[in-house]
Amino acid sequence: RALEALDHYKDFQSSRYRFSVVVDELRQAKANEYRTVLLAFINCLVISTPQLKDRNRLRNEFIGLKLLEIIRDLKTSSKDPDLKVQLDVFEEQRESDEAQTAGPHDVDLSCHLDVFYTVYNRVQDTPQEIPFLSILQHLLRIDPKEPVSDIIWDTAETLVHRATLMESKEDSARLLRAPSQHKSLHRLKSMDGGLRAEYRKHSFETQTC
Repeated sequence: RALEALDHYKDFQSSRYRFSVVVDELRQAKANEYRTVLLAFINCLVISTPQLKDRNRLRNEFIGLKLLEIIRDLKTSSKDPDLKVQLDVFEEQRESDEAQTAGPHDVDLSCHLDVFYTVYNRVQDTPQEIPFLSILQHLLRIDPKEPVSDIIWDTAETLVHRATLMESKEDSARLLRAPSQHKSLHRLKSMDGGLRAEYRKHSFETQTC
């Protein structure tokens, strides 16, 4: 219900990220009691998510909004015992989840460069090097300043995840043939065209309602 309320508030405020209001409140908060409540709320959302993959994804939404920077500042500037408990809970839970998702050959899955170079070294000087470069070139076209880029990244993540589960050419054919996936691929391919125009039109109509 809390996540539904945050999603609703995001849509109501025409905000880009559902957790912006929570992180912004924590960043601006001056009272340790309020900071503690906000961090306890964040910890509750993360810990109550049963699946590890979903828990990591939810936590990363907060991290993407610079939550770790706020936590580091609070650790150095505040000595409040209740606040310290919540800070420790966040870090301990994150470390526990990261330990369960440790990558091969001690790859730090929380480090973008570590993951990138591991993949690059695997495909370097192989035929797979060509599609890998093509994927990077497509990703390079995504403008993070455009709100629609969030949709594109989410769609790309879902498609890549499903692709890694394939075991045969038949699985590939089913993935590419699925109507919902076809629409997602069409969105990616038409990024510079109708998708942005449609999104801007929708945003304009929303603002004028």
